[in-house]
Amino acid sequence: MPFFKKSTRREFLVAGSSAALAAATTAVSAQTDALASGVPSVPALESASYASKDLFENAAQRTFSGDKATQVAMPLGGIGAGTICLNGYGGLQDFSIRERPETTALPEGFNANSPEAAFAVLRIKGSSSVTKLVEGPFPPFKIFDQGLQGQGLRRGGYEGFPRFQKCTFKGEYPFGEAQLSDPLVPLEVKLTGWNPFIPLDDKNSGIPCVILEYTLRNTSHQPVEYEFSYHLSHLAPGCKKEEAASTNTVIPGKGVFLSNTEEPNAQGYGSATLTVIGEKPRIKGMWVRSQWEFDALSALWREVSTGTFTANEGSNSIDTSGRNGASILLEGRLAPGEFKTYPILITWHFPNCYLEQGGKPAADVQGKAGCRTRAEGLPPLWRPYYAGVWKSAREVASYVEQEYV
Repeated sequence: MPFFKKSTRREFLVAGSSAALAAATTAVSAQTDALASGVPSVPALESASYASKDLFENAAQRTFSGDKATQVAMPLGGIGAGTICLNGYGGLQDFSIRERPETTALPEGFNANSPEAAFAVLRIKGSSSVTKLVEGPFPPFKIFDQGLQGQGLRRGGYEGFPRFQKCTFKGEYPFGEAQLSDPLVPLEVKLTGWNPFIPLDDKNSGIPCVILEYTLRNTSHQPVEYEFSYHLSHLAPGCKKEEAASTNTVIPGKGVFLSNTEEPNAQGYGSATLTVIGEKPRIKGMWVRSQWEFDALSALWREVSTGTFTANEGSNSIDTSGRNGASILLEGRLAPGEFKTYPILITWHFPNCYLEQGGKPAADVQGKAGCRTRAEGLPPLWRPYYAGVWKSAREVASYVEQEYV
């Protein structure tokens, strides 16, 4: 049953709270009945860590900014589907979506340290044009730290882009909200990151996706014209050198499908998408590719900051190796006080898992972590639940778009 069209987010929160309250009430009633009958219960009512008053009392919503925001990494992603974390300054980090953990501060030998990049850019048009990465100030201690920045030792490569001056974050799981403002930018931005999470609904609670709702509001006294763009590195590059196995396909009027040419049972086989819901963007199906990673983002920034964003179909006969990625761009105009919301959707689909208890592969598993296969084309050790529901990230994106309200 489609949950998006049946329940609003507010209704979901009410349902979740009601479920928790019902469960707690049932537990307390069971404890009371057990004591009345003389039969001891485990654990005993009086041994509870918190009193009922503390459990059911509403507290003030906390917000985070400055140094405190650097400690935020809120996981977004369906149950058993992997996660991407929304951090306290409005960015994404820790792309644990390929059936193996890739989180901040893990030892270098354990995670892939792959340089994922996922970010929004806002350009204000006009004589006083200004372009900003839609994230708060980059934490100074992460600039030099070796192990505590997002995605381990390597980063996405866009950390030096000009950013919004102020950012505050608050979380009401599964929703995270970042508020961004800058004295040079006449638009305020509210980012709400979330994914479906519905009690007793395994399908819709297990969607491998992240939804990022960017709301732009004109706080000036003049109309503002702008370009809003979103950029995503190739999340399914495959295992060939220089991402040579990666492929890009434009989804007309929506975004880009990112896949690869690995064998269907290989650990590196998979796909991802970048789309916008309810809008028709200009689409750059593939970034400039070369063997030097900085070229792609340098060229990309030059285009978006000068208003010369160039669309393409995602392939050519020359650029077949080097860092890969895709972008979408939307243009708009807001009157004073007016606002506009852009729902950006990232989906993924990695159906093959080769991890076992303790992290050791089976005897017949070949290859290094992230690129494993089994002898004679045998199937992987197991597959996630979502792999039996959708066949690719493109199918996931189509489902979410259809059910989104």
